[in-house]
Amino acid sequence: MVERLLTNAGRLALATADMSIAALADDCIAAAVDHLLDEHLGTGGQLPWVEADFELLRQHVKKAAPALARDALVQATAAVAVSGAVHSKLAALRAGTLQRSVDDANQHLGRLVRPGFVFNTGITQLREIERYVRAISARLDGLAGTIERDRRRMDEVIPIEARYSALLDRIPASEMTPAIAALAWELEELRVSVFAQAVGARGQVSVKRISTALQRLGA
Repeated sequence: MVERLLTNAGRLALATADMSIAALADDCIAAAVDHLLDEHLGTGGQLPWVEADFELLRQHVKKAAPALARDALVQATAAVAVSGAVHSKLAALRAGTLQRSVDDANQHLGRLVRPGFVFNTGITQLREIERYVRAISARLDGLAGTIERDRRRMDEVIPIEARYSALLDRIPASEMTPAIAALAWELEELRVSVFAQAVGARGQVSVKRISTALQRLGA
């Protein structure tokens, strides 16, 4: 079983986060299988209907999924552990002047690490989740002395996130494209760039760049 590969530290992190080891392991297995199917079938591909072809695919998944799920479990556990530390920081920030920023950080953390987050994130992007959570932690570390700046940053980021959410609500699942899906991760990199520059964003991200991409999509 994949969960047997967890270290004691990993088990402790999950227990502290009140997250079931079995549920997280199942999440990782499902994500691994989904990744392998996508990899094998390609965008818009269909499962093979010829028995021999289906058997080849089944054997491929059976052989490759355990290692992929194992690596996913290690990455997911690390993200959960950092998430627990961030939750503790958030709980300690009780000043009324910080509430808007704390609420935003809480909502952001909840989007990143939640039940089913491995499958929803996908194997390819999973390794970045811990960095995104660390960026939230870095944001909180300097929050008390920069509250006005943090509010200005929220006023910059939240509206463009709302535009993306509205786009997702409007389009049917059949119209979801890799380019639209990739914008979600550009928005995560934008948050790193805006709120936690020291953590380091990947790629060239900016509000203007994402806004232009959304405009092309009618959002």
